[in-house]
Amino acid sequence: MHGADRGGAGRLRAGQSPGQSMRAFDTGLGPMATLICNDAWQPVLPWLATQDGAEVLLVPVNSAADQGPDPLWTVEYWSELLRCTARLQQCWVVFCNRVGTEAGVRFWGGSRVIDPCGEVVAEAPMWEPHLLVADIDVPAARRRRREVPLVAEGRLGLIERELRRIINEGGDA
Repeated sequence: MHGADRGGAGRLRAGQSPGQSMRAFDTGLGPMATLICNDAWQPVLPWLATQDGAEVLLVPVNSAADQGPDPLWTVEYWSELLRCTARLQQCWVVFCNRVGTEAGVRFWGGSRVIDPCGEVVAEAPMWEPHLLVADIDVPAARRRRREVPLVAEGRLGLIERELRRIINEGGDA
């Protein structure tokens, strides 16, 4: 996602706006896409990235743990979301979360790498800085997509028609 720099715990600062386009990009390791923080929570954005060819999703975030009645609810939500995204999009997910405290807000860390079957293959500890290094087999995403062709069955024409209908009926243009 070509997005603006976000400040704080994933919130946009005054004068900033989320990116308005997204493209998978080629690297020497394979095709990737970046979903910045909240972008990963919008189900269509990881899907679009993989439809555009991404086999690895890079997800940098500023996720704080001090919000809400249960300070760790966000950790559980992120864990489930990342595993589900990896499984449904049959791709690697590289999640990098901020760690430490700023202005009284605690960031929990817990960066991790999830394989195309949704298994966590490497995980940093919570609450402390850590350099997480993991070897990933990018072609495993292609192999998984051949075994179970979820990504190949995207139904792009149907989705385009229904999105146009919803927009024409007053949805967000």
